Amino acid sequence: MWGPASCKTSALWALAAHKGKKELLAQLKKAFRPEFLNRIDDTIVFTRLQKDEICQIAARLMNQVVERLRQIGLEASYDDALLDHLAESGFDPDYGARPLRRAVQSQIEDLAAMELLEGHVKKGEHVLFTLRDGEVLLEREENRK
Repeated sequence: MWGPASCKTSALWALAAHKGKKELLAQLKKAFRPEFLNRIDDTIVFTRLQKDEICQIAARLMNQVVERLRQIGLEASYDDALLDHLAESGFDPDYGARPLRRAVQSQIEDLAAMELLEGHVKKGEHVLFTLRDGEVLLEREENRK
C-alpha cells in the first residue's frame, strides 16, 4: 500500500542502503588494491526484499500467467491467499525472489497445463487459482461471465 508511511519507510531504507554502501566501499578499499578497484565502474548494494515486495513480484508473475491463459481463450483470476502462499514458498533469504519464478511454474503453470490437457477446463471458461488446506487448486467458476 502506498502512502506517507510507505514513502517514509522507503526513505529509511534508502538511507540505510547509503550507509551500507559507504561501509562496503571502506571494506573493499581494505581488501583490494586501488588498481583493481579502479576497474570497477560502480558498486551496487542490494537490500533484502520485504514480504510486500515479494507479494508484488508474485502478483506480476501471476498477471503474466493470466494474460497467457487469456490469449488461449481461458479467463483466469487468483486470490490473495494464493499470492501469500507463492510469496512464502517462492522466497529464499539467500536467493531472494529467484525461486518465485520456479514456484509459479511448478505450482501454477503446470497445474493449468494438466487441467487443460485432461479436459477439466475448456476455452471460454473462467477459472480461479486458489489455496485450500495448503494445496493450490484451479477451480472452475460456473456462474461468472
